[in-house]
Order: sequence, then structure tokens, then C-alpha cells
Amino acid sequence: PGRAAERFEQAETFLSQAHRGPASPFVIPETVRRSFLSTAPGPGSSLAALDKVLRRCARPESHVTPTLIAAVLANPLVEPYLDKVLGSLPLLDRLPGLEEVLTRLGNARETNSMQGALFELQAAALLCQVGYPLVEMSHLTKLPVRFRTSNGVILSGYKTFESDGLLADGTEVSFKSIWSDEHTKVLRHARQQFVKRSHGTRPAMLVVGHLPGAEFHTDWQSMANHIGAHLKVMLVDEGAGKMTKVFSGAPRKRPAPRKIPASGGRFARRSRL
Repeated sequence: PGRAAERFEQAETFLSQAHRGPASPFVIPETVRRSFLSTAPGPGSSLAALDKVLRRCARPESHVTPTLIAAVLANPLVEPYLDKVLGSLPLLDRLPGLEEVLTRLGNARETNSMQGALFELQAAALLCQVGYPLVEMSHLTKLPVRFRTSNGVILSGYKTFESDGLLADGTEVSFKSIWSDEHTKVLRHARQQFVKRSHGTRPAMLVVGHLPGAEFHTDWQSMANHIGAHLKVMLVDEGAGKMTKVFSGAPRKRPAPRKIPASGGRFARRSRL
């Protein structure tokens, strides 16, 4: 315990010097402090994970800074999720856009906001482990759009769309922590986002944290048809820390409508006269 307290004090001093927040001093909440000191400082402890993250902060390719870590640890809501946060960062610290997710963790003032950012971290780390490594988080795409003004004039321009992640093959990734009472609204929003971002030109991957009953699984094909692109759906078991693929399919083309011959054609109705 004495060794753990000493190591934690060194880390706290380092983070305090890196903190560039408001005028108030950097303070780690007592609940977070107890979580670090309640376990032996072994290889799998939270304190060892913090040491590893802080060492990786010194690498030039890392997008995790001591300032971001200080802001996350200063948030008392993060205490139940310390192991998940610190365990996922070594897999993701080279990804552009990770800074935005960590900023949301540090600024979260309610559980829902905290859990959304946490799910993105855990799901992104699991994607890397199962062979779908991300190349960017919070990816921005600039796409051409056409819009109509108030006086009816149609103009062309560009609009920037943001996705939760991007794979090396250009697949757009969307993370959705779905709960049974709101899955219809959340999935409708995800479908609309895919249509706006890719216009059917990029594959899509939907990563969900909870699925409703089995009767809903048949709708994945209709989603792929709607967005006009190959769709993969990955299910995250947050408790077990596992990810499984529940759907992978290309959009099905609708059959071409049957053409009706013009009057006088082969199948035209003959006059009795």
C-alpha cells in the first residue's frame, strides 16, 4: 500500500503540472483516489494501467496528452469505469479524433453522456482486437450537396459530416449503445446518418451495445437496402468484453418494373371491330 500511494502521488503531481484547466487547481476526487489505492499495484491494476498510459503520452505519435488524462480523472463520474478507460487507451492512442472522445469524458456531467463516450472507447478497442482496426475516430467527411433557398433557387455546395470512426478500407463506423425502449429511434437515426455520409458509395458498419428481441434481426437487410451499401453489424457484450458479428450483407437490388407495351404492341388488346 505504501508503494501504491507513492506511485499515485507521483502521477498526481505530474498531472497537476500538466493541467491547464480553469483557475481552480487540479484535484482528483476522493472516490477516484480510493479506486486507485484499493488494489495492489500489480500488472493488472488501475495504477499500472495509468503508468502505462502516461508513459505512452510521451510518444510523438500519441494523441493522448497528460492534459486530457487530467481532465478525465478529475471527473468523479469516471470512477466506476477507470479500468475500461485506461485499458482501451493503449490500443487507440495513435488514432486522430481520440482527443474529442476524451474531452467528452472529461466534460460529462451526467451518466448518459459518460456512458456514450465510454461505449465508443470500448467498442473501438474491441474492433482493433477482432481485426477491424480503425484509422480515425470522429472522422470528418466533406461531401457535395444541393439545397434549395427560400426563393426556390437550387444551389450547389459542400457540407461536412461527422462519423464515429473510419476503417482502413473506407468503411464508415457508427457506434450506438442501444436500449430496448429506444432502439427504433436510434437505428432510424443511424440509417439516416449513413445515407447522408456515404450516399451509398462507402461500406457501413454499425456497432451496437444492446439488441432487442430476435424478431428485429431481419431488419438489418432492409437497412442495407436503404443505405445502398454493404453493411456489417457488430454486437458488443460490454460485460464480457467481447464482440460478435450479427449481420453482413450487401444491398439487394429491387427487380425492374415490368414494362407495359405501348398501344398497338404485341400484347395490346385488339378491338372487336
